[in-house]
Amino acid sequence: MMTMTRTSSEIAQEESMCELYNNSVHFLSTNTSPYGDEHLPYSSYEYSSSLSSFTCSSSSSSTASVTSESSSRSFFTASEEYNNHTAVLSSSLVNHIKKGLKKHRTTTSSSTMTTSSSSSSSSSSSSRSSKHVYHDFESERNSSNHNNTNDSLFDLNKRDSYGFKLPTQWVNAETLYRFDRDYRNVLEHQEHKWNQMLAECGGELPPLGSKLKRYARKGIPTDLRGKAWLKYSGAKAKMNKQPNEYKTLLEKAMEMGKSNPHAEVIYRDLHRTFPDNSRFSCSVRQPDGSIAMIPESNPLLCSLERVLLAFSIHSPQIGYCQSLNFLAGFFLLFVDTEEEAFWLLESTVNDFYPEKMFDNSMDGSTIDQTVLMQLVYEKMPGVWNKISNKRCFWECVQDLPPVTLVTNHWFLTLFINILPVETVARVWDCIFIEGYKVLFRVALSIFKLSEHSICGLEDHIDALQLLQNVPKRLVDCHEFIQVKKKKKKHKY
Repeated sequence: MMTMTRTSSEIAQEESMCELYNNSVHFLSTNTSPYGDEHLPYSSYEYSSSLSSFTCSSSSSSTASVTSESSSRSFFTASEEYNNHTAVLSSSLVNHIKKGLKKHRTTTSSSTMTTSSSSSSSSSSSSRSSKHVYHDFESERNSSNHNNTNDSLFDLNKRDSYGFKLPTQWVNAETLYRFDRDYRNVLEHQEHKWNQMLAECGGELPPLGSKLKRYARKGIPTDLRGKAWLKYSGAKAKMNKQPNEYKTLLEKAMEMGKSNPHAEVIYRDLHRTFPDNSRFSCSVRQPDGSIAMIPESNPLLCSLERVLLAFSIHSPQIGYCQSLNFLAGFFLLFVDTEEEAFWLLESTVNDFYPEKMFDNSMDGSTIDQTVLMQLVYEKMPGVWNKISNKRCFWECVQDLPPVTLVTNHWFLTLFINILPVETVARVWDCIFIEGYKVLFRVALSIFKLSEHSICGLEDHIDALQLLQNVPKRLVDCHEFIQVKKKKKKHKY
């Protein structure tokens, strides 16, 4: 067997990687909830700067051959086995990485891996009381000409209750109709269960506990979602503790004006925030007949600008970067005031995300992607073989597979513009109750759903486009996130 000769600098670099993993236990909390799961806010994180900065780009989407009718395993049932070993970066994983690096120094650079055979697996304040995600498809269906095809039953410009266009380019209208019809029953049932739980708690949202976690996994009612996110993210407590902070930040922003280094970039990104959403539209027809984008014409975009300016002053170590506009904009759809949206953004970025996620180094982002690739390598070797072009994981630690260009975007945006909007909202219901590890569960579930298709690709680069398209078809959020009975008891 041919051994590899390692230089002292390479060994030092690998030791630095081990130290980086040791310092990056940003998924472990010093506080635990009554049911034993880690819950945020987490303790402060310290990151080594030994990883090079990681940039993210997204290739354009096009139609893939994966159908939306694939069986969706719950990301909890599909990934519950990762709960303590894989969904969080545990000390055992650190030791495993150290052993792997040590072993890799004295073994060949090639690695034979077996192929896995297993394959399975949001609302404005004015409309949050809606009992269905999409418009009343049933009445439209009954009044439609039944001689039309399924796709012609609904105008492609129809929108959901959040203002987004229906994803008819990914899922046909008949499938959307069936989901909307069935999901109404789910929403009504959940509203009844939550009302019972609120009554038991004197009309207040309950404290963290196993019952709350179970209810959140099945969906928080739309009229309670904003309040629940505020409470369980810690944003409400911060807002109550600093009642004048947002006003003060806005005053500073007004005083700074264009001297704020982020003001111009924030303004340029306003019209790019959910451009297809009717509530964020700012297109204005000019006298000459042309269309101009004027953010000032839309009060919601004005609120978004103020939230982002306030955040840039409040968190100067981050300031502003792309993806924050989508986070803040999404929050504005669920809360009553822009102050609440600001504190949700502040709590999410500073308490839920790892450090250095949005700075120039993006070390936090690189660590997340390294951990995700480690999990895919361990749990789905067939997928790993394809996306890595049959390289060993230890060869890829400093040169991650190209699919991380896609998966990195998943984490930066918390799946906004990745998953259908209601599925995103359901994922966020779980994030604010259970913590950041939920992102890894969702990502792993998407890989699991795509496992058969990825393994069948001829070129590993094609996996990028496939992983861009598959999430857009996961319209049935309840099937994706439902909690099924476990055949064996898992430790929490």
